[in-house]
Amino acid sequence: MRPAMTQRKAPILLVANMVGVGLYLWLSSWTWTPPIERGLGLDSAGNDIVWGLTALPVLATFFVLDFSWVVVILCRRQWKSGRTWLLAAMIWLVALAIDRANHS
Repeated sequence: MRPAMTQRKAPILLVANMVGVGLYLWLSSWTWTPPIERGLGLDSAGNDIVWGLTALPVLATFFVLDFSWVVVILCRRQWKSGRTWLLAAMIWLVALAIDRANHS
């Protein structure tokens, strides 16, 4: 009975991760350097603090959630849920790459 419950929760966790990625990118975009300023090598003071107070908690929350999810997958050997977890991890990697590309 427990394995079926885990497999049903996988799509919910994937949707939660997609919402988290959207929230993370939205909050992180507040600190993105505009292209003109990036070309000049300028960076606004305090961007790291703003990012740390807004986007970092979202990233940390989903890191803990996804780490817990993968522990459950490994302990219960729910490989189908593991595929969904891998998809969520790839979505986060793309989000982090987008965020990194928009910082100076």
